[in-house]
Amino acid sequence: MAEALAAQPPQNGTSLGYREEIFHPALKAPLLARGVFEISADGSLIRHQEEPEVETVRIGENFIFMRRESDGGGSNILPIPSELEFLFSSLRVIVGQADRAALKAYDHKLLATPSGWSLALQPTAAAETGDRIVVEGCGRTIEAIELQFRDADRRRISFQNTGP
Repeated sequence: MAEALAAQPPQNGTSLGYREEIFHPALKAPLLARGVFEISADGSLIRHQEEPEVETVRIGENFIFMRRESDGGGSNILPIPSELEFLFSSLRVIVGQADRAALKAYDHKLLATPSGWSLALQPTAAAETGDRIVVEGCGRTIEAIELQFRDADRRRISFQNTGP
């Protein structure tokens, strides 16, 4: 488990490309999104979505800031709901390459897969709801993260190195 917790996304510099597949029972096929993650000076995770629409989401410790170009560039600042705090804070830690110590406190299940390893993380309090994060990788590289929500909604984020 130590190797999985120490693994890093294939980041080069301060940006990390991503491809996101959004699965929901109401959708016949997954919705695809692409963009770049970056870490701000204050440790917030910034998600610059480029497709299917331009959108910026800044995930801080206690808030989410959203701005959509399709809304005329309008923005919203929302507190992170307590039931989603685990998912957002884990995403900030994993993508932002922050201290992984907090992840060790979650219930976990490490599995060997044909392409590497899979680490499922879930706080004890979320066991009833089914919310969890699954980190997939090979060796010391994180290849993807899947956010799994209680309503069968899930988001699979695959990472792509944006460097030279």
